[in-house]
Amino acid sequence: MPELPEMQALAERLEEFLEGATFTGVDPLGFSALKTVVPGPDALVGLRLVAVRRRGKYLRLVTDGDVA
Repeated sequence: MPELPEMQALAERLEEFLEGATFTGVDPLGFSALKTVVPGPDALVGLRLVAVRRRGKYLRLVTDGDVA
């Protein structure tokens, strides 16, 4: 598992290159972790990426559809 500084650097780099991009599709790599997620991954389609944040060793993609 990557260390926190690596995750922070990744979040910053992704935000730099992808901020403002619109999701056109979703191709989950692991279905077992996503089968009970509500809303499902397909709900991202059409949303715009506003920011990339880090929560521990995980990345959070913030979209214009986020309420919090």
